Amino acid sequence: MEHLAQASNQDLYNSSYRESASVPTKDSLGSLMTRISIISGTISALFIVIISYCIIRMFMIQKHEQDHIDHEIHKYQEKLADLAKNPRWELIENLVTSTSEADWRVAIIEADVLLEEALEHGGFTGGGVGEMLTNAGPKSFASYQFAWDAHKVRNDIAHEGSNYPLAKEDVIRTIGMYRAVLEEFGII
Repeated sequence: MEHLAQASNQDLYNSSYRESASVPTKDSLGSLMTRISIISGTISALFIVIISYCIIRMFMIQKHEQDHIDHEIHKYQEKLADLAKNPRWELIENLVTSTSEADWRVAIIEADVLLEEALEHGGFTGGGVGEMLTNAGPKSFASYQFAWDAHKVRNDIAHEGSNYPLAKEDVIRTIGMYRAVLEEFGII
């Protein structure tokens, strides 16, 4: 009997141990997995909605920005069309179309005079174009290298005079560099 009582106590102990350890059963595990699936599905759906909203909103903002940029470009183009052309620049362009090398030289020298005025107007200091460009440095404006290259041609013409060989292509290229710089400074 004592043996039976011990066995019965052992069964009782094992039974209470199983309940306190709460070993999940197949049903409780399935229920837990169902809850986790529902929660994760809900969270996923919520994130999909948030991501979709962000994407749609991003496209709306981009469209609005593009419309604004297009509007500003249009206003700027209208403003440029309204501005009178610089008469000194028109003279330079007319000299470039000439067949005379002397006119081409004058065009380049006159363009350099405009460059000097543009640099002074831009707040650059120095005793001449070369010094102003040196003081300004290459990061001071976008067309800086064009200004240097065009000014070098002008210096060659000034120092060598009619001995400096000048082809029509060189004149067009040099005046194009002056044009880029002067447009950046708003002179033409």
